[in-house]
Amino acid sequence: MLGKVLLITGGKVNMDFAEEYTASQEYDTVVCADSGLNTAYRLGMAVHYLAWYAGSLFYGRF
Repeated sequence: MLGKVLLITGGKVNMDFAEEYTASQEYDTVVCADSGLNTAYRLGMAVHYLAWYAGSLFYGRF
């Protein structure tokens, strides 16, 4: 069982909101899609599963 899951997708992210929201929650599983991996990295989150189109990763997001 995956437990409580956080799905982070690609696209524009309000990092202030994301930091505040994820700090107040606990997740058993983190799943990222596309450049959502960059967001997880910026949030310091461990990622359990990743689905991506390779061209979307690390596309000037740092």
